[in-house]
Amino acid sequence: MGFRTVGLGSQGTLVFTRNLKVGDVFEGIYLTSEIDKFGGDVHKLKLTKQSQVLTKKKDDLDLTPKNVYPGEEVSICGGGGGLSFSMKNVPQGSKVRLTYDGKQKMKSGAYAGREAHTWKTEIDETADIPF
Repeated sequence: MGFRTVGLGSQGTLVFTRNLKVGDVFEGIYLTSEIDKFGGDVHKLKLTKQSQVLTKKKDDLDLTPKNVYPGEEVSICGGGGGLSFSMKNVPQGSKVRLTYDGKQKMKSGAYAGREAHTWKTEIDETADIPF
């Protein structure tokens, strides 16, 4: 008996927080959170609504808009501690809406005064999961 390739592992479309605009929204099914090779969190969603992200090829200097469609996976990298903290309260398989709110100065803690990426994290508790 031999092995047959049925799919290759993929992170889907990588979304780097540094390339987002205030108000960018990702709606989808929360799949999982993982640690990347640099020790940062990566949050994976299967989209239920079309989004647009800015991407670039490895050797390209310019960012290019790319549409990502329902059913596609996105991996959000570099979201910061706030996103990671809120995602700990989201059960896998939940329908979520993540809205990027830009950078704001932290008001307290060890990093007070420094800017951090901020997100609004919402769960749709009435959703029928389409996938």
